[in-house]
Amino acid sequence: MAPPRSRYPSKLDASSIEYAREQFKETPKKRQEYLKKLRQHFNDHEKPEFNITTEDEVLLAFLRSSKYNLPIAIDKLKNYYRMRSEMPSVFSDRDPRTQRIQEVLRLGTFVPLRKLQNGRLVLIVRVSVFDPSQYTLLEIFKVAYMILDVCNKICPQMHVHGVCAIFDLAGMSFAHARLTTPSIIKHMVKSWENYHCRPKQLEFINAPMFINVLLNVFRSFMKKKMKDRLRVHSGGNDSLLEILDPSVLPIEYGGEDGSIQEHATFWCDEITKHADWFLFDEQFKQTKIINT
Repeated sequence: MAPPRSRYPSKLDASSIEYAREQFKETPKKRQEYLKKLRQHFNDHEKPEFNITTEDEVLLAFLRSSKYNLPIAIDKLKNYYRMRSEMPSVFSDRDPRTQRIQEVLRLGTFVPLRKLQNGRLVLIVRVSVFDPSQYTLLEIFKVAYMILDVCNKICPQMHVHGVCAIFDLAGMSFAHARLTTPSIIKHMVKSWENYHCRPKQLEFINAPMFINVLLNVFRSFMKKKMKDRLRVHSGGNDSLLEILDPSVLPIEYGGEDGSIQEHATFWCDEITKHADWFLFDEQFKQTKIINT
């Protein structure tokens, strides 16, 4: 089965092309050369254990997030596909047209903004939007990864400039906190490190008094580079205006670009349009565990 055609051409704008050249020494020739090397490695050394994607735009995201360090890109890909195999409840049955996935999408727990900040994708994660008695964290993760996967396809700038994640903790209860066990936190940190994006900023706003306990657990699993990117803001929503342009933000956060629900609806529609791609993509995973 051939992959469905993307609605958006996977091309960088001129400034991002220049930035990729500066940061990774990326050129059209280098892209093709490293895509060929990456595929060749998996064909020669990793089959039948790993069945990796055939799409250039996805493989290129791993190369860029690894700064074209081929061994690192290979490890990231292997860890990514292991994660997909080890968590079938998150990475299987991802048809966005199902009622449950539509419900979670419309909740707006995980919302990319429609405009970029200096080429960087901005995500708002609204921790308290879902009712923990009605939805599991795995359901929230499933939809979050689906959104990231589509962002990866239609917003190649995120491979180059990275991602700014805003964690809005307003209204976070002990019921939400209890779901965030050390094993869940470890999974979240590992997924940030091995997913095909570059988390450059982790900004926490509207933090409750007990958040430091949770953040200390987060930090215990993070590499130093990731720890240095984590910041807790003492102010409310307006504190985002110190780091983001108002033209990027929804009105609830002091911005000018519509409501947060408009953004959530936009992404619900966009994810649904990729239903055929999710069915195609589900075949790629660690297909066989080799005991050593």
